[in-house]
Amino acid sequence: MQIHYWFIFFLFSAIHAMVPGSLIPVTTLPLSGSPRFLAISTDGRFLAVSRSGIISIFSINKNSGLLTSIQDVSTTSPGALDYFPGDRFLANAQFGQNISMYCVNPETGIITEIPSSPFITNPTPLDLKFSPDGRFLANTGIFSGIIDVSVFSVDMAKGNLTSVPGSPFTAEDNPVGLAYSPDSKFLTVVNEASNNITVFSVNQTTGSLQSIQTIATPNGPVQVSYNPDGRFLGITNQDNGIVRIFSVNQTTGILTEIQTIAVGGTPAAIQYSPNGSFLAVTNVDAGRNDINIFSVNQSTGLITEISGSPFSSSQGPFEGVYSPDGRFFYVVGTTANALDIFQVESPGPILSTLIIETDILSELIKNKYRRYCCAVIAQ
Repeated sequence: MQIHYWFIFFLFSAIHAMVPGSLIPVTTLPLSGSPRFLAISTDGRFLAVSRSGIISIFSINKNSGLLTSIQDVSTTSPGALDYFPGDRFLANAQFGQNISMYCVNPETGIITEIPSSPFITNPTPLDLKFSPDGRFLANTGIFSGIIDVSVFSVDMAKGNLTSVPGSPFTAEDNPVGLAYSPDSKFLTVVNEASNNITVFSVNQTTGSLQSIQTIATPNGPVQVSYNPDGRFLGITNQDNGIVRIFSVNQTTGILTEIQTIAVGGTPAAIQYSPNGSFLAVTNVDAGRNDINIFSVNQSTGLITEISGSPFSSSQGPFEGVYSPDGRFFYVVGTTANALDIFQVESPGPILSTLIIETDILSELIKNKYRRYCCAVIAQ
């Protein structure tokens, strides 16, 4: 019989209080093959990680955040991943001018490549995202000189991809990160080599793109994230260690810069928490290897780094994702060949409640946060 323990951790004093949004280390999984990209299913039950020649699928314990390996799929050169809204499919950008599409077993999480996969796209595709309504899939390339964004319509029954009219669409030099707005009406692309952002409107019938704005963002913009209600947007500039925040006109899609924050190092991934209260930024600088966490003013969109940030991670924290309920944060350490699992501190007098596997019990008791166990219940 498997044993779980309930641990309720209280504070010694207000001085040692954990700030909401703080990242509490749970465990680190060794994961060979330079893991670089990850995606979490929309129901929070499965996590996919791409590494050298393999896509690894894990089941997620929703109480503890812990992972169980359920499948390794051999493939050529896996890159970015994204689960289809509703989790029927998993898309993978392959570093070989194609996108692989997998059907996801809703009970087990096991993936199976669909018969018509892979689908030809930009040379060396990097990032890819489904639109939140699930009707379209967009992807970017990686090398300087590539200026296109490809968009496909998605067969919601079979997972087949079909280029939308006019695809690929011209952006700027080396489009890297991209994000659909939560209402699927706009697509924002960051162009690393040309140091700017391109905002597109999305034709709601065809999925075709129309460029509506280009904004200069010097020093290597690489990733982008809309907040959950679509009123704000954040990007990372890796060459000068900057995070930029924009307000979004939800009618026109037009962006207005409202804040610039220096985080130093080499910021990479950026993601708002599911409730929009926090913004996480991974930093891959060799001298840093950490994660900045900011609180978000829900009225103005302005961000403030929380006390205790940045939080240490494994070397090379390239990409990170929140669980859909916002209780956990997962980040791949590309250099360290590892996957870090953090609990996200929540507000309230009882700040942390975990179901913890016995094999990580000693690590948590010895960690640096000065908490103590008030109740232990064997189940």
